[in-house]
Amino acid sequence: MFICMTIFGVIGYAYVLWSQYWRTALEKKQMILHNARYIQQTALHQTHGSKIEFSQLRGNASNEAMMDILSSKIHTYKNQLLVQLRKAQLAAGNVLFHKDKHEHNFYKVKFKRKNGRYSKKSQHELICDLKEKVTMRMLDKNIEPFKKLGYDKYFPLKSLYETFQKHNTCAIVSSAGSMYKSKLGKEIGAFLIFEQFLCLSNYILKSVCLT
Repeated sequence: MFICMTIFGVIGYAYVLWSQYWRTALEKKQMILHNARYIQQTALHQTHGSKIEFSQLRGNASNEAMMDILSSKIHTYKNQLLVQLRKAQLAAGNVLFHKDKHEHNFYKVKFKRKNGRYSKKSQHELICDLKEKVTMRMLDKNIEPFKKLGYDKYFPLKSLYETFQKHNTCAIVSSAGSMYKSKLGKEIGAFLIFEQFLCLSNYILKSVCLT
């Protein structure tokens, strides 16, 4: 009887251990499957997000590359333009000494050369000499092509000399393009009058702006 009870107890204890093992194994299996599904879904979500981020990064990189190409082309164009401007400046400055100076003298300016060294004059003296030696006249409504084009009505009724009989300061500017990005706006604005010389086809004019 004792032996039968012992065998029955061992079998019952083995059954309990075996059932507990299978229950634990089943729970672990379900947990592993659940974790595998979660990892797979997370990986898919991250992959989709990384594709979006990669496309955004690729778009930003392409925009930056386009801007770099555009900046490079602008820089190249500026350098070519500067070279052309320097050539034009040298050609215009060498009218006196050019072998075909009559063909390069577009404005038919009569150059008169003095023998000997030029005396060193101040800026004020040079401007005074310019006023005495160079014949200039002010723009008015009777000058062509303004009168023919109907722009004479925009001219003031009184001339500049009648409006400003006396002025203490005056600035002479070759062209508006030469003053571009010069950062001399405040300095020019300090003058009462500044003069700008223009050339329109056969008309050599002087534009006067009042400040």
